[in-house]
Amino acid sequence: MENLDEIICPCYDLTKKDLIDAIKKHKIKTVEELSEITGAGTICGACIYELEELVEKYKQKEEQKK
Repeated sequence: MENLDEIICPCYDLTKKDLIDAIKKHKIKTVEELSEITGAGTICGACIYELEELVEKYKQKEEQKK
């Protein structure tokens, strides 16, 4: 089971749940959009890979709904 309380972006103290909520609410399709809205990935950049995975995962889920 996925740990939604896991900190993905330590610079902004953003959890996986925070980021997933932003992706869903704003219909985010790119890491750039996610970074613009949440700030994630804009300071040290260490979380970029995980941000890419989250955006891709939820983009695929949306495409499957169509």
